[in-house]
Amino acid sequence: MLKFISKSVKYLLNADGHIQAPKLCWRTSMVGSVFNDTARMISNLIKPNKVGKELNRVLQDPKSPEDIKRVCELFEKETGIKFLITHPKESRCFASTANAILWDIKKGYFPKNVKYFITGHGGGTVLNNNWHVEYNNKVSIFDFIEQNVPKGEMVIVNCCEHTPPNLKSLIPKEKPAIGNPCIENMGSSYHNPAKVVISGRREIIGGYGNGFLTLYK
Repeated sequence: MLKFISKSVKYLLNADGHIQAPKLCWRTSMVGSVFNDTARMISNLIKPNKVGKELNRVLQDPKSPEDIKRVCELFEKETGIKFLITHPKESRCFASTANAILWDIKKGYFPKNVKYFITGHGGGTVLNNNWHVEYNNKVSIFDFIEQNVPKGEMVIVNCCEHTPPNLKSLIPKEKPAIGNPCIENMGSSYHNPAKVVISGRREIIGGYGNGFLTLYK
């Protein structure tokens, strides 16, 4: 019985590594994730980050592609991280993502070796080699990465996958970044994290959520 209880506790805490994500703790838990996101929003209300505020203003209603380019360059100047958007349509969704990165940087969570971040609506899935830019399905997200990120550089990509029902059985349950949609605030390593890619390698090699980067084995 004790052995069963011990095994069950390890499973609940992910101490046995059945999901390739950090061990379950306050920060990686659903409650901790919601708390972190709430703290970020309250902090932005009390003392808004100037760059985050400008991103919110512009991305809610961009007047031109130049507007988006300007705030992306502003983000890079502030953080040293190149911020790229695959397609400007429905760009209001990306302000929350940018502010989540700014918060992770402020808290010292964002990985120092990552200098590129890509967001935008995605479609298709890597499971049938059809992960593409939503609203322009002729553009592969891997092609977009290779056109904008030097070969060999790591990039975090917050672009959804939408796996059709007939391929759902191929989604690897232990690797939650593969085959699944993403969430704007990247609040969890366990559920719908952003995807980690090395430019030049056409595969998802890990996940990023709530300030934790996990490389899959």
